[in-house]
Amino acid sequence: MVPKDEEIADLSFADLFRTALDDFFEDTSVDDALKELDLAKIDERIPNLSVTLMPHQIIGVAWMVKQEKKTSCAGGVLADAMGLGKTIQTIATMVRNPSTDRKIRNTLIILPLPLLQQWKEEIELKSNLSVLIYHGPKRTKSINQLKAVDVVLTTYSIVGNEASGMIEPPKRRKKTDDFVDDDEEDEKPRLKQKGLLFKVHWYRCVLDEAAIIRNKSTKSHKACMLLNADIKWCLSVSRTADVKAYADYREHWSTTISPTLSPTCASSASSAGKTSGSGSTLSRTANPVLPQSGSKRF
Repeated sequence: MVPKDEEIADLSFADLFRTALDDFFEDTSVDDALKELDLAKIDERIPNLSVTLMPHQIIGVAWMVKQEKKTSCAGGVLADAMGLGKTIQTIATMVRNPSTDRKIRNTLIILPLPLLQQWKEEIELKSNLSVLIYHGPKRTKSINQLKAVDVVLTTYSIVGNEASGMIEPPKRRKKTDDFVDDDEEDEKPRLKQKGLLFKVHWYRCVLDEAAIIRNKSTKSHKACMLLNADIKWCLSVSRTADVKAYADYREHWSTTISPTLSPTCASSASSAGKTSGSGSTLSRTANPVLPQSGSKRF
């Protein structure tokens, strides 16, 4: 439902993003999507991908790649219903659109703990991408090891823990007769607590089950806002929650890390989901009429 004029002033960026969304109708045919992905026919595989995509997945990957190639606010919300293949579409997008910058080339995927091994197996089985699980007390302490792989998998709890020194104010030392309070000294604990994940400039960051960060007061939400990535994705089956999460996610990124991108981010939010490729969300039901070659809608 579109808000009335007198209500707009009271809406946050995230609220405007959410209320601007209508159901997404794909105006791109499978033929168009195949051309976008440089594929000659529907059963042709994307190079370095070991599986053939279904028609709706071809359209989804073409849309995701197009979103990633935006010059500002790259990424979006993939909120397809369960069973439509958000994981394989994400993997295919990573394969199809690798970074051209050797210094900024890695993808970080944040997800619930039970999904770590599943994502690792899917990536290794269906692509040529190298992958590392970053979790547990024995996880690597080497930033070079993180940068050596294509994909790093971690959990929301690890991201939150590694951001503790960045989102929680350092404890002030009490003044004593033989101690002079020093602001510079107070900053040291914060710097020491900055985790490895926040020392990497990621090419792409993906939040799976992104509704987890919908609560702004949680450590996971605050931590995800601080990640430095060129492309940001939210995945889940909850479109409303994800859109709100992504709006916060991208708004914080655009105003804090790249302030010059903020106007473009805001304008794309107002048209999100209305037309193919121009919106920032793709949400499809579990029983669409899958388009064949030459068809226009589903």
